[in-house]
Parts: sequence; structure tokens; C-alpha cells
Amino acid sequence: MKIRQETSAACLFVCTRGSKKKSSTCKGRGASGVVKAIKKELEKRGLHKRVRVRKTGCLGHCSRGPIILSYPDREILMSVDKKEAADVVDRLQSSITFANRRAPGYRSVGG
Repeated sequence: MKIRQETSAACLFVCTRGSKKKSSTCKGRGASGVVKAIKKELEKRGLHKRVRVRKTGCLGHCSRGPIILSYPDREILMSVDKKEAADVVDRLQSSITFANRRAPGYRSVGG
């Protein structure tokens, strides 16, 4: 069995659950468009190899979707619109930059 090593510096988990016809779900609120816009922005900045974008099931808070869980900072973003893709990538890029400056053996508080 071959084990694939993850080389990404960060990951965005985007809820894409639900029906396009139901506005009470992340999918119905445009999650697919958010995923496409974020991937496009990552490509534009040359970050597409360092940041993964993963479609997930429900992350809770359906009425405030689309929901994004950002890793490594463990931040939850709610009601994200595809027009905000650049802002999402800005936040993540900042997090990646500072994570690379942490001292060896660094452990986040509570994690």
C-alpha cells in the first residue's frame, strides 16, 4: 500500500451539502461557486499547490452557509460569498506566513 504524504501548508474545508433548490443549505446558498472562486484566486496567486480546497458535508450552522473551516488556524467562516474569495485567501495566506515563522516545537494553546 502506498501512503500519500500531504505537502499542503493549509486546507479550506467548504460545506457543499444540500440541494441547489433549497436556500437553507450551503449548496443552495452558492457553495459550489465559492469553491470555484477560491480555487481561481489560489491559482492566480500561485498558492494552489500549498493550499487544498476540500468539499465536505455539513459543518453545522446551515442557515449561515456557505461555511468554511480554515486549517491550520481552525477558523470557521460563515455566509461566505464567491465575491469574498480574495478576502478568504488573504486571511489564509497571512496565517500560513506566520505559521512558517513559529519556533521549532511550537504548540498552539489548546491544541
